[in-house]
Amino acid sequence: MCTFCNEATSRFFGYPRAKLLKMHHHDRYPNSKEAGKVFSAVHETYERNLSVNYVDANVLCSDGKVRLLETSISLIRDAKGEPVGFRSVARDVTERRKMERELARYRDFVENIEDSCAEFDLHGRCIFCNEAAHRMMKYSRREFM
Repeated sequence: MCTFCNEATSRFFGYPRAKLLKMHHHDRYPNSKEAGKVFSAVHETYERNLSVNYVDANVLCSDGKVRLLETSISLIRDAKGEPVGFRSVARDVTERRKMERELARYRDFVENIEDSCAEFDLHGRCIFCNEAAHRMMKYSRREFM
C-alpha cells in the first residue's frame, strides 16, 4: 500500500492524492505483466537488501494514456537499520525513449542503405560516413574519415 505521494505524482497520474493512496497496486498499471514487473523489483530490493534498484514500467494514467516511468526503488530503514518500507522516485521517460527508438531506427537505416551517406564540416573534413560511403571509395572507414 502506498502511504505517501507528492503533488507531482498526483498531477502525473491525474488523480487526487487521496485517491492515489487508496488505489490497489495493480490499478496503476495497464496490465498484470507491468504490475508484476514492479512488484518483482520491489521484492528483489527487499530480498537482496539493495540500496537502490531500478525498473522501467508502463503506468496507466487517469485519462487512459500509458506512460513509461523509470523508477528507482530503495529501502526505508528504521533507526536500527531494519527495512520498514520502500521509497521510489520516478521520472517520465516516455518521450525520451520514443526519441531513442527513432534515432536507432534512423541510424540503422543510414548504416544499411546501399547509397553513400557522409557528413563534412565546414573545412571539408569527413565527420561521419556510413559503410557504403567508404566501401564505394575503396577506403577503410578510418582512411575515409
